[in-house]
Amino acid sequence: MITARRISAFLFVAHLWSCASAPTIATAGGLITELQRAGVQIDSQEQAPKPSGEHFRFDEGIRIKGPELFADVLRIESRRVFDIAKSAGKLLVAAEAVAGQPIPESPEVFARHPFVVVIRQQPANAPIEPILAKLLPPERQ
Repeated sequence: MITARRISAFLFVAHLWSCASAPTIATAGGLITELQRAGVQIDSQEQAPKPSGEHFRFDEGIRIKGPELFADVLRIESRRVFDIAKSAGKLLVAAEAVAGQPIPESPEVFARHPFVVVIRQQPANAPIEPILAKLLPPERQ
């Protein structure tokens, strides 16, 4: 007989297993390494351009490119700046314009503190967002 207590115990164990299966990632480079291990083809990496000024800053940023892939992987330790960046795809485009970068289409933004991944292009048949969701579990509330 399946009881509520057994179901709760199963869900708790499943939650612990899912948390334990995600690698601990501390740097933008570490996140890129894990993306590659998960099968994302990355052909080039370079430092992401930093916008001028103090309102939007990041601690570490790497631009990655591959077949149908163009994204910036940013590590933002400041919770205030992170909260602004995670909901500000259009703001990031504006910041790049101020920095003298080309203005791309509105990007998709994936965020799990301290990482913000600004996805400008991703393979239609192999999007990176589900991989990021597995690598960077949601924060505990």
